[in-house]
Amino acid sequence: MTVSKYRTQLMAIAQEIVDASSGRARLAFNEEDESKGELKDSAHFIKVDERRVGKDIELYGCEAGLVDWEIIFAVFFEEVLLPIRRSGLEDSYQAAAASLKKLGHEVFKPNLIQEWDELF
Repeated sequence: MTVSKYRTQLMAIAQEIVDASSGRARLAFNEEDESKGELKDSAHFIKVDERRVGKDIELYGCEAGLVDWEIIFAVFFEEVLLPIRRSGLEDSYQAAAASLKKLGHEVFKPNLIQEWDELF
């Protein structure tokens, strides 16, 4: 899968989080971290209860040029999925976790798949 395809998949996972959040999460664009004020330097990111979760989704894709997708997916899990779960958005976590776990199976080496699965 190409970089743009995985980047698109991460955006789709972000949308799954929003869709399953009962209105508590949304995909913000060009906004400040904890307000709706305009911030042109930011791209798309998730807000839960109007507070930023993780980095700009596009940035995760850009980082793939520097490191492997295994690392990007692990960081996305840590920076986005775990805070989503801690926020009490279990449905959002479950939806996103299933998709991210599946993506991990495409990039992780066979000897690491079990460890990847155990994160979830």
